[in-house]
Amino acid sequence: MSSRVPTSSNESWEGDQQVMSMFLDKKAELKAEQAAYVADHPELTAIVNDFMQHVLLNKPDDCFQAAAEFFGTYAEKLNVQTPESS
Repeated sequence: MSSRVPTSSNESWEGDQQVMSMFLDKKAELKAEQAAYVADHPELTAIVNDFMQHVLLNKPDDCFQAAAEFFGTYAEKLNVQTPESS
């Protein structure tokens, strides 16, 4: 695979058919890999759905803090070392 990079600001990778083709091929490859991973790990979909429901029901002001608390409960249940518990 070529590692061609545009040589000037006037040259856009989006206008280069070969580079665009490589981009679209890689995009399709990653999409297929990611879909296979999600299919192999149904717990991922379940936990993301649970988190979204938690956020939408509780409407926290700080979604990052809500995520830390939500996923922190899973870490505690699994005895996973978290940065805060170190």
